[in-house]
Amino acid sequence: MKRFTKQVLSIGLLLLCSFTLVAAQTSGDAAKESQRLTRVAQVAEQQGRYDDAVKAYQTIAVIAKSSPRLAAAALLNAGNIYMSLGKFEPAAASFRDSLALDANSAVAQNNLGEALGELKQYPRALEAFQRAVGLDGGFVKARYNMGVTYDRLGQMKYAEFVYRILI
Repeated sequence: MKRFTKQVLSIGLLLLCSFTLVAAQTSGDAAKESQRLTRVAQVAEQQGRYDDAVKAYQTIAVIAKSSPRLAAAALLNAGNIYMSLGKFEPAAASFRDSLALDANSAVAQNNLGEALGELKQYPRALEAFQRAVGLDGGFVKARYNMGVTYDRLGQMKYAEFVYRILI
């Protein structure tokens, strides 16, 4: 019975997202629909319906084309959900899509680096962390991640240098 209920909820959310996409395109009220869908995504995430939450965030990215920062934030949220589920490939893709819309997001750069690090793509992860620090020099988490990545690459002198900056 639970599985049936979950499937009905998923189908309902998919229909809601499709309807919302049409409504936002015709009414031009994408920001209002995005806010509503954000609430839907947050509730779905709280209830453990992660696929539904990701679908809602992806729908926001589609309907908020005229507001790139809003769409980028939705894709960032979707990527964060993928990270929490251990789905690092889709997380990295979502963070890249977010960065395509808002290249100045240090958080998206850092999160991309984390996803790439989990995929053992350390040189690319390091590049993402360096970009994050370049965008926000006070972003401690990105600096820490950079040190960890240097360590994983066996570049202990660089890792030590980064850690000393943090201390």
